[in-house]
Amino acid sequence: TARVGLARAASLTGEHDRAIEVLQAMSSDTQSAIPADAVLAQLARAYDSAGRAGEAATMWKRTRDEFPQSVYTQEATQRSGN
Repeated sequence: TARVGLARAASLTGEHDRAIEVLQAMSSDTQSAIPADAVLAQLARAYDSAGRAGEAATMWKRTRDEFPQSVYTQEATQRSGN
């Protein structure tokens, strides 16, 4: 969706807070066309890029715990710190 593109563009230009804001909104949108595990993984990456390691680890843990069959599970397990 356009919001994913906006978040990616914001992150690439160093506007990490804007990327996080967009992705947080997407993570609570139950009608989103983007799978929730993909949004959480993108949000974790955005937190990492913003230097917010604790919040990134929390999102990776959520991804791993809530979506154990996700394509992001291996990365989430490695990056969650647990």
